[in-house]
Amino acid sequence: FVWQDPNGDSNMQDTEVDFFRWDRAAYAWTRPVKIATTGDLPAKNVEPVSVACDAKSGALVVALPIAGSGVNIAISTDRGATWKVTLVQSTEAPVASTAVAVDNGVVHLAWPHEGPGVEYRTGAVDQEVSKWSKQTSPAASGWKTPDGSNVAIALDGSGKPLIAYYAEQEDGTNRRV
Repeated sequence: FVWQDPNGDSNMQDTEVDFFRWDRAAYAWTRPVKIATTGDLPAKNVEPVSVACDAKSGALVVALPIAGSGVNIAISTDRGATWKVTLVQSTEAPVASTAVAVDNGVVHLAWPHEGPGVEYRTGAVDQEVSKWSKQTSPAASGWKTPDGSNVAIALDGSGKPLIAYYAEQEDGTNRRV
């Protein structure tokens, strides 16, 4: 969860992303664990943080923007007790939305890229992010993706990604998903 201004001083630079889960054995919620301090997150009515769980391995993956850094992922292989945060892509400003899915040890990550569409990265949970494959969605002539767009990702039965995002005409008022 996103905890904005945890010390209540009206300075959003200490905003953080924390994780907790239901512990079936103890029949109780676990104590929150801080994943990262993100700084001030964009407030554009979109979802900047996303989480996924690999059903096979139990690995947890969180995609999140960090101010002054860019798009990051945090991976936990111990049920959320500890997290390794890794920069995926530097950006000038925090991205407004991320989407992540993980299946059979493969992470799929997408975020809107102002202009041509979405950025997409994929690679193994235990692989260096710099070795992940990179793609940008093809740009349709006359269409753009605004910076404050939501992006969603789902995997089909064979683990292939399906990505949805919002686009609008460069000139005019038409929109599409």
